[in-house]
Amino acid sequence: MKRERLLIMNGQKLVQEEIQGNPGQWGTVKVSKANDIKAGIYNIHLSKEVDKRQGHNGLVLHIDDHRIYQQIGKNDYVKHDRTDFHMLPDVGKHSNIQYDSNGKAVVTEISVNLKKGLSR
Repeated sequence: MKRERLLIMNGQKLVQEEIQGNPGQWGTVKVSKANDIKAGIYNIHLSKEVDKRQGHNGLVLHIDDHRIYQQIGKNDYVKHDRTDFHMLPDVGKHSNIQYDSNGKAVVTEISVNLKKGLSR
C-alpha cells in the first residue's frame, strides 16, 4: 500500500508518495493549484474509510482516480469512494457529504465566513 501526503505551499498542491525502501523520504508525483487549501502537510495516508451512516463536514483536500479525501478535523481525514458520487465536490471547498439510502453521496457546499476584526 502506498503512503501519500499533500504538501501545500506557495499556492501549489504537491501530491507526494513515500519512496519505497526509504521510510521518511518523499517524492513528488503531481503538482497542481492549491485553490483555497491552507498551507501545510496533510497526511492523507492516515485517512479512514468513510462511515456512510453519518454525514461528514470538512474541507475536500484531494481527488484521485479512486478516492475523494476530506479533512474532518485537525489531523482527521476520511476517504470516500469516487464511484459513489454523481457529481464530484470542489477541491478546496468545505462540504457536507452524506449518503442516501442507495449508498450514493449527496454533497452540500458549506459557506465558511472567516472575518478578521480590527480592535484598538
